Amino acid sequence: MSFVNCARYAQEQNMIAIQIEGDIYYEVCKDIPNGTELLVWYGDCYLQFMGVPVSLKEMADGATHEESECKK
Repeated sequence: MSFVNCARYAQEQNMIAIQIEGDIYYEVCKDIPNGTELLVWYGDCYLQFMGVPVSLKEMADGATHEESECKK
């Protein structure tokens, strides 16, 4: 969906992505006022893949850089 963007951290999301077989659906997880950006949190690995600075997530949840690393 072209109107859904990636949240910078989990608490910022207002929708969740659900995959059923080969399809992806979005479900609202909190009230979204008219005109508000639609945001989904895909997890720490997606954050790093997309190049979003880890410091944004750390500011939101107080984690250290080592705690926010994805396991490979």
